[in-house]
Amino acid sequence: MIWEVGILLGGIGVLILCICAGMMLRDAGMTLKSVTRISLEKKGEIESIIDHSAAITENIDTITNNAAKVTSVVSIATEVAKAVRNKNTYKEESEEGEKH
Repeated sequence: MIWEVGILLGGIGVLILCICAGMMLRDAGMTLKSVTRISLEKKGEIESIIDHSAAITENIDTITNNAAKVTSVVSIATEVAKAVRNKNTYKEESEEGEKH
């Protein structure tokens, strides 16, 4: 008698697992259909992005190179400004020394 209850409970457990697996497979199928539909609707836009990826990469390289040049110019300008300031400070100190 008790083994019959065990078999019944085991069968109910397998039935529940099968129902859950079926629902999971159904959801996966619906997701794949949605992905396929969206990719077909956006096919032209996706192809455009892929076709223009080389130009996008070139633009990024150009921007990066220009930013490096600007950084270099700013660095040089900073050094020049420091040199001029030091020269003026040295000149003012020299003039004060000559006055005394």
